[in-house]
Amino acid sequence: MVYANVTMMDEYLPGMMSVIYGNVSPEEAIAKIEGSAVRSPVLLVALATAQRTKPIN
Repeated sequence: MVYANVTMMDEYLPGMMSVIYGNVSPEEAIAKIEGSAVRSPVLLVALATAQRTKPIN
């Protein structure tokens, strides 16, 4: 659980910093982050693990 949180912060922190200290809107920051074709291997593993461990309702 901590691993997934850290990897998400690793992915989104640059965008949050650009919104806080730069001249970037939140929409632009998210589009830049989520629109990138290359994602970190750590994030891909965390997302795959999270998808496998979702509870079944």
